[in-house]
Amino acid sequence: MLSIIPDLESRGTFTPDEISMMQVIYLSVCAERRVALDDHATREAIAHAILHEVELGNWDVTAISEVARAAKRPAS
Repeated sequence: MLSIIPDLESRGTFTPDEISMMQVIYLSVCAERRVALDDHATREAIAHAILHEVELGNWDVTAISEVARAAKRPAS
């Protein structure tokens, strides 16, 4: 998520509140799934799942969280 936020801010597509909401979902899902800090692939998959839902116009926090929980790390 940290690598995505500067891009989102520079695009100006989302308000600071919307970006904060995405960060809270991201942190919550990572903590709930106990994703290790060095598991960058899984963390990135979660972040992209959240961003994808929001870009589709889905602002339902529960629904976004469910999609993020189901995000899988890319196959190597």
